[in-house]
Amino acid sequence: MIEDDFSLYDFKASAFEERYFYFWVKCVIEALGLIGPETDNHLENMSRMLLDYYGGADVSSEAIEQIPREIVRLRGIGIRKDYSPIVLKYRCISSLAHSREKNLEDPVFWWFYALNSSFDLINLSNDKDATLNALVRENASNYNADIYETGDGGE
Repeated sequence: MIEDDFSLYDFKASAFEERYFYFWVKCVIEALGLIGPETDNHLENMSRMLLDYYGGADVSSEAIEQIPREIVRLRGIGIRKDYSPIVLKYRCISSLAHSREKNLEDPVFWWFYALNSSFDLINLSNDKDATLNALVRENASNYNADIYETGDGGE
């Protein structure tokens, strides 16, 4: 059963396997709106590129691996000290910008940490737990994703 707090530790270990990479990227990108309405063309393009890549479209791993550098080029080297809504969104995208190969090489270090970092940034104010739980639950239902420890959709 999922507690009120949103935590990736509430999900099965298999929820973070390659077959669910797209699912999690989609959840994070949808959750970016919880940070605020701020966006720009670069952020939208990077989000779309990640969805396309993890959805199986013809996007190279190299293009994905370049996203963090492009974000620093666009937003500056001090990005890690900036907590404005738009920069928090860029930081979430940057966290996810690893190739499938890198994620599979060390799933805990690359993939789980990337997701955890993104969700932590989205919920920096600690007031979005219920919304994040509902968003993931809805996406899990839509994708028929068996990701919960209890198998009951976290209810």
